[in-house]
Amino acid sequence: LTSKASTPTIMLRVCCALLLMGVSTSGLKVALLANHAADAWEKGSPCLNTSRSLAICNAEVYVAGAQAAAGAGAAILVLPEGYGLVGDATETSYYEALLPETRVACVEGTQIDYPIQYALACAARNNSIAIASNVFVTLPNGTRRITEIVYGADGTTIALYHKHHLFPPGEPKLFTPGPFNPTTFELHGTTLGIVICYEGFWPDLSGDWSQMKALAAKNTSTITWSVGASVGVLPLQAKLISSKFKTAVVGTEDKEGAKAHDAITTATGASAPTTDVAIAHPAGFTGATFVRTGQTL
Repeated sequence: LTSKASTPTIMLRVCCALLLMGVSTSGLKVALLANHAADAWEKGSPCLNTSRSLAICNAEVYVAGAQAAAGAGAAILVLPEGYGLVGDATETSYYEALLPETRVACVEGTQIDYPIQYALACAARNNSIAIASNVFVTLPNGTRRITEIVYGADGTTIALYHKHHLFPPGEPKLFTPGPFNPTTFELHGTTLGIVICYEGFWPDLSGDWSQMKALAAKNTSTITWSVGASVGVLPLQAKLISSKFKTAVVGTEDKEGAKAHDAITTATGASAPTTDVAIAHPAGFTGATFVRTGQTL
């Protein structure tokens, strides 16, 4: 025997399926890692021995954040700029070799030479959540980049973008700017665009809105914004971008000083209602990092 489901029944099933994926009729459920401090480890902790060990330990905090975000039903977790892994960047900081986009990071053995990319890709796959991460990397030609790597819920790389506008004077001394390449990716039928730290402030300072305009031309409905430190202006700038381009913004920074700042805005420029979720901190971590979730409307 066969039967035809009524239209209301079909719609209900579709809505339930979308909710399970972190999508609702009122937008995408997103999450960000909030109030993270890279150096918040107990004195004498092996995490503080080297820049590499610090990055690996902070990646453990990120993994715990992915677990919490997925448990809260978010479709994507946005992480701070690479300073959230290594702290202040210097010539002796840890710069991880970048895996080719076509190579799967979450494969046994990868953790030896690519511990950060391995940890984040596996966190995405193991928790079925997309992760917008930011890592300080080296390319085969020896140059360093500030790179956004977006992992899909299966742990594969779905977007890769190198920061184009570096923050002076320090970053240009350590990193090579990526090409002008406004980058988007698709998630559950939603187009998300990538902006890294200073790129979100550069347009106001220079009058050059070409990156934002290019993202808008690609029908971007949400911008992921990994930030180093904004001295408190991140929330206001997120609202400005939202209002100007009718796009939601999900931005977060690592803690430098008394407080880290973040923002989840709607496409109208309003602050989205948010919920804070505790995470299971690794042993020896003394910070107050948590996950903040919200709905892009």
